[in-house]
Amino acid sequence: MQLSLIAFLLCGMGAILTACAPLPPFTASTPVRTPWPVAIDGITVRTEGAFVLVSLAYANPTATPLTIGLQQWANARTHLDDDTHNSYTLMTTYGIGYGDDRQDWLALAPQGHATVSFLFRAEGPIATAPTRYTFTSGQQMHSGDATPVVPFTLSQSVPLEVP
Repeated sequence: MQLSLIAFLLCGMGAILTACAPLPPFTASTPVRTPWPVAIDGITVRTEGAFVLVSLAYANPTATPLTIGLQQWANARTHLDDDTHNSYTLMTTYGIGYGDDRQDWLALAPQGHATVSFLFRAEGPIATAPTRYTFTSGQQMHSGDATPVVPFTLSQSVPLEVP
């Protein structure tokens, strides 16, 4: 009797599902990466004890001058992670500033190139040395005179550069 009841319920569900409109075919999609509003020529990571230096090479392929700055609260918006789960603190930057004062921002001439650096310190580094880092930085860009400031986020995974 229980087997008959289960068979009846399964057949009933099958009839209901058959009567429903067919589902659209499943398609897997890869996430579309939003292009950065500035060209990145390269990124390198070098280590010295508990210190990690990230160098980022910008390029301006346009005919308009660009200024690029870090978003407010640079230490909260610019992160470094690694494959061993160390925690890092941004100590200082060279070549790029943050905040509303664009005087501290990186100025890129038309067709120009520039390199900026970010110095991080590992907080309580573990014995296993990292081999891959992920650099994430909230930045803002101003192009020309009349355009508004555009916020964007760089995120790049990079292997450790061995000298």
